[in-house]
Amino acid sequence: MAQIVRRERMGSGKRKEYSYRVRWRYGGTREGAWQSVTVRSAEDAKSLQRAVEVRGHRVKDDDPDVLDRSMITGERTRHGVPAFAEVAEQYIASRTTTTSGTRDRYRRLARTTLADWQNRPVDEVSRDDVAAMVNGLTSRGMSAEAPYDFAKAVFRYATSAEPPLRAGNPCASVKCPRRRKRDGVRALEPAEASVLLSACDRSISLLVETVLATGLRQGEVFGLQVRDLRLGPRPMISVVRAVRRPEGENGATLGEPKSQSSVRDIVIDHDLAAALKAHVKGKAAEDFVFPNPSTGDFWRASVFAKRHWYPALERARAEGLAGRLRFHDLRHTHGSWLLAGGMELLAVSRRLGHDSVGITADIYGHVLAQTDDRMRELLSTRPRATRPARKAHRSA
Repeated sequence: MAQIVRRERMGSGKRKEYSYRVRWRYGGTREGAWQSVTVRSAEDAKSLQRAVEVRGHRVKDDDPDVLDRSMITGERTRHGVPAFAEVAEQYIASRTTTTSGTRDRYRRLARTTLADWQNRPVDEVSRDDVAAMVNGLTSRGMSAEAPYDFAKAVFRYATSAEPPLRAGNPCASVKCPRRRKRDGVRALEPAEASVLLSACDRSISLLVETVLATGLRQGEVFGLQVRDLRLGPRPMISVVRAVRRPEGENGATLGEPKSQSSVRDIVIDHDLAAALKAHVKGKAAEDFVFPNPSTGDFWRASVFAKRHWYPALERARAEGLAGRLRFHDLRHTHGSWLLAGGMELLAVSRRLGHDSVGITADIYGHVLAQTDDRMRELLSTRPRATRPARKAHRSA
């Protein structure tokens, strides 16, 4: 945190006057070099302190925006053009459907990966700057996809502002390497799923069955509370919260699901409904459906994996389950089963809480290809119009 130190200085007559020194370490780490700026008023000191902290302490005391006081006053930079950091914050604030976790991730990208652009006028960032950022990350074996996409969105926002804050998007002519998609997904056959369920101890077998039957994400099933179960004649589960790990932090918190599309109602079969009803009998509405029995609180993913998931996999492998299996593959198994069974892509996409049908199609393309084969076989039985026989070709 930036520090403010008040210093007494000589004033006219007997009146005391003060100056204020703002100190911080560059980057906010112990290794960062000390920076300091002296200002005349407490208001200016607090303003500079906030500006330094918003930028993740990546401010030097000889930066142009510090020297010309634009960082203190909040006035626009050279020629009335705002800095990249200001435009980035405006863009983030304009995203009405973005979750708080995603906003935090955007701000972290702005003040870390894109820190070199923070105090530069948004119209000064060039194609070469974008290319240097992408090449710098990829040369270190890191993905540039997230910062590139965020920067592209910020510049698109800047070009569409009224009046425009810059001409053209510098990301438009720079290609960003994309992470290779996995070849298909790991989906269990029904017999394999039976082996896995038999290998699970009693404390998690219903949890695993619920994920196989619903496609819930791990955080969603961990955050499920009794009040989210609707076990009447038309049973379903409401997904309104999830256990998530804050970006770049340890631990976990109970909060909003991954996105607005993740807030949904999931239809379940009557057998699962009966099992869940017996499982939660006597519990309060706010109790977790599948709590950590040691604490009564929601599971942490690492603790759950160590105590239950990995031992269950070892027992399942001893019974013949082959290949690597992640907990998330239970969700993929559910989606694959539905599509292979002929469910519409849009219905499966909504059930899984995907933001778009395109995401579902990308993940389950191998299953859709099988569906195409079945469709082709079905079409081969359709009625056909009578066609005249072709005349035999006469040889000369």
